[in-house]
Amino acid sequence: MRKLSKLLFPKRTKVLVVQDNTTTAKEISLEIKEIEKKWQSHYAFIYLNDLSELDLQTFIDTNQDDIIVYLLAYNNKQGKFFNFEESMEKLQATVGTKIPIFGSLDFLMGKGIVGGSLISGYDQGVKASSLLQKILSGQEASTLPLLSNEDENRVVVDYKMLQKFSVKKPVDMHVTYINEPKSFWVRHKVGLMGIALVALFFMFFLFILLWRNRLKNKIIAELNSSLENSIQLALQESKKNEKLFKFIADSAHYVIWIVDMEHTLTYINEKAKEYFKHEPQQLLGTSNFEFLPEKYYEELQKYLQQLRENTSLEYVEFDIYCHSLEKHMKNYIVPIAANDGGLAGYKGIIHDITQEKIKLDTLKIEAQTDYLTGALNRNTFEQELDRLLIDYTRFSTDVCVMMLDVDYFKKINDTFGHFIGDFVLKKIAHTLKTQVRKSDFVFRYGGEEFAIVLPNITLENAIAIAQKIRQLIEDQQFKVDDKNVSVTISIGLSLFQKEDQSINKVVIRADEALYRAKRNGRNRVEVNYEGML
Repeated sequence: MRKLSKLLFPKRTKVLVVQDNTTTAKEISLEIKEIEKKWQSHYAFIYLNDLSELDLQTFIDTNQDDIIVYLLAYNNKQGKFFNFEESMEKLQATVGTKIPIFGSLDFLMGKGIVGGSLISGYDQGVKASSLLQKILSGQEASTLPLLSNEDENRVVVDYKMLQKFSVKKPVDMHVTYINEPKSFWVRHKVGLMGIALVALFFMFFLFILLWRNRLKNKIIAELNSSLENSIQLALQESKKNEKLFKFIADSAHYVIWIVDMEHTLTYINEKAKEYFKHEPQQLLGTSNFEFLPEKYYEELQKYLQQLRENTSLEYVEFDIYCHSLEKHMKNYIVPIAANDGGLAGYKGIIHDITQEKIKLDTLKIEAQTDYLTGALNRNTFEQELDRLLIDYTRFSTDVCVMMLDVDYFKKINDTFGHFIGDFVLKKIAHTLKTQVRKSDFVFRYGGEEFAIVLPNITLENAIAIAQKIRQLIEDQQFKVDDKNVSVTISIGLSLFQKEDQSINKVVIRADEALYRAKRNGRNRVEVNYEGML
């Protein structure tokens, strides 16, 4: 048996013995242990007792190329006993077809051999190997006798093996067949019963469907009659509604228009006369929005094209400033669906938002401007500097930040009063705005401190502008009533540097330069920039 195993499975070195904890299995395992003593130089025996299918699967997955499985007796952990067919199906489903499986006891007989029932696992192995050696040596399987240790008249035979080896069915014996083909009804009775139930259900469903269809036809007939009456009433009401719509549309504070797919005007309300100086009745039937200025129509065309190409859009809106009319216009365009699902045309609204636009622009300017001096405020300073830092990071364009502070301003307030102090701040802000370029920004940073941001400028030019501003302020006399007030300013400046990750860096450097100007006597310009200190 050992030589035969080595001949058939030369690369496998482990024998996995699968058994439960029944008395029968324990007794047979004693015989297996005797065999193990004789085979231990060639095989390592591994015993798995009372395990679940998952336990067996886990072990097989890690040892599948190196084992031979030998099954003694098998109850699962819930105490269920598996007969021959169930045991082999369970084991084959777990182990697979590429791992050799041997078995013992009556419920395993016939799987892989032709014969009756055996009791001893050792005898089974001897007899099975004897039969296999005869077959391998060339003897016809049909000439081999059936072997059994028990009652010769009770034999368990694997039907598939009889067919495989062309062995005739035993006669004059009580034979139990396994794997014998079942009749068509036995094999398919569950499916046939299912088909019968489905057919019965289908007939019932068809009956219900026919009954509902008959009921639906009756209801549809009643609805058609009611619909005809409703249509007649609707036609009468539509004439009233048309007049009502025209009244509402003509009362609107904006232009309402409707065109077909060829942009032929089919409706426009009375507001068109006020907006575009055209009589509505004269515009009906015209094409391509002749009442609109050329640039206005070109912009409108873009959005009509969007609606035509993207049918999922429910509407579009856009704002435009009409130079010829000197008005800001808000426009809404909505597609009109046709009965076949396509487009029948477009309807739109034109609303004059000039006053609203002026108010919004005024509010925006007020939000960005210092109310006293008219210079931009500190919040706008930070926003603008953030934007310029992004540009500097991308394009390395030089930006100068200049911080300016009025020298001894508290003394001016204490001597002449806050009214004169505010007047001086306004004059200084005006002077700053007149001395910088159009691309530069003047800010009131806080109190008597101002800031100037100069984009795209060299350090030398920035210093020259700072010196010019400082000199102008020094030479200037601020006359209030009969009083002459003169002031000086100190200036610190710096430029963006490569290591700047935020605007705080450049502001701090400019502030430090400003403080240095104060310490060094005031009325001067100081620079805080790498290479200049």
